[in-house]
Amino acid sequence: MVPEPRKQAAKGQRQIYRENKETIFFYSCVIAAANVIYVAATRLFFWEEFSFKFQMIFVVTSVIYLASFLLMKRMAKSRFSALDGGLVDAGTDLNMSSGMAEHIKDIILLLAIVQCAGLVWNYFWLALLLIPARAAFMLWRSVLAPYIFAPAPPEADEKKQKKQERRMNRGGQR
Repeated sequence: MVPEPRKQAAKGQRQIYRENKETIFFYSCVIAAANVIYVAATRLFFWEEFSFKFQMIFVVTSVIYLASFLLMKRMAKSRFSALDGGLVDAGTDLNMSSGMAEHIKDIILLLAIVQCAGLVWNYFWLALLLIPARAAFMLWRSVLAPYIFAPAPPEADEKKQKKQERRMNRGGQR
């Protein structure tokens, strides 16, 4: 006999709060490690080649890191009771398998990988174009394609439409 599939147990607010704190700490360590590795390696080995172009790339990645991290922190912002200080709302669960938080975490990891790989070969920086490509793909799949390729609404039969209009007119006169 096959056991019936059970619904996954819901997480409590305290567990979500604790896991969100761990997730935020982990991604702050990822960001810090990638930046330290990049700056240290650039300073030690590639200082002569560290042109304005690569300085701007570093600034852009830092801004994207900051925006992504702050958005993730904002999503996980928790509220506490003013009376007893107890947890009222743990914020959005950052560890859900789908949702905005998952995409933000993917962006942070992609940036960290590209930033470290960019030390080896400069063309790895082109992998940052995967971010807008993924966004365009998601926009197409979720919004544009269903709108463009939606089937036309069925045309109403002329007799039925006239009959319905007569009913509507009679209903308004009573």
